[in-house]
Amino acid sequence: RLELSDAASASTEALTAAFGWTKAESFTQHDVAELMRVLFDALARSTEAFAPVAALYQGELASFITCEARQLRTVRSEDFQDLQLQV
Repeated sequence: RLELSDAASASTEALTAAFGWTKAESFTQHDVAELMRVLFDALARSTEAFAPVAALYQGELASFITCEARQLRTVRSEDFQDLQLQV
């Protein structure tokens, strides 16, 4: 029972199994970014209709290296689903 309610607590076994986690892994702390990737991967496998939604949460990062002495420029592109910020 919940502390301030007469309602019983809800089971999370189906959700845990949907993520592919074992009972032991369900007690491991997971961060929000990892949860988002697991959730999006599961939704993408279950339906093609999810692709436009997933596209809203991803982007492409371009890294540039320039050599001014030789006037050369190298560009490397990579996909991302979360931003890395310097704090």
